[in-house]
Amino acid sequence: MRIIAGQKRGLTLLSFDVESIRPTKDMVKEFMFNCLANCVDISESSVLDLFAGTGSLGIEALSRGAKEAVFIDEDSRSIDLISKNVARSGFTNVKIVQASVQDWLNTCKWSYNVVFVDPPYGETWGQNMVKLFHEKKYLADGGCLVLETGKEDKPDLEGLTSLELYKQKRWGETLVTICQKNS
Repeated sequence: MRIIAGQKRGLTLLSFDVESIRPTKDMVKEFMFNCLANCVDISESSVLDLFAGTGSLGIEALSRGAKEAVFIDEDSRSIDLISKNVARSGFTNVKIVQASVQDWLNTCKWSYNVVFVDPPYGETWGQNMVKLFHEKKYLADGGCLVLETGKEDKPDLEGLTSLELYKQKRWGETLVTICQKNS
């Protein structure tokens, strides 16, 4: 797993050595960031990486010039790995929080320009997240919500007027849904 673009391009990140963790593949990451380049100015963005795992999405955003990144994961092994990967990258404009995503969002008072959500597959986090980001102010106006879910967790945006589907693409078991918040 590596950083694919920006000032830290080519930097190899540490990953988990267990099958239940699936870091985002380079081609999926490339798709996400190509889409983001058409929606937001990454260099002016604050980034939230939920279910951060290895931290690769937030670190990729920092490499591409994001102002700051906040990483949230409840697993202490993930927090340790994110800390090591952030140290490896040399970025200091970060905050790493060990907490359940739901608990952290319940106390969150900030909004972000880019939010990555990469929950465990096989659960209904995708649909829950689009509803939550439709109702709450976690996503800045014009900001992008990037969901990486299992193919069976396809979010339904009907009636969610504050979010507009920008792109959706599937690779095998992985479904990426990118929504932009209406201004």
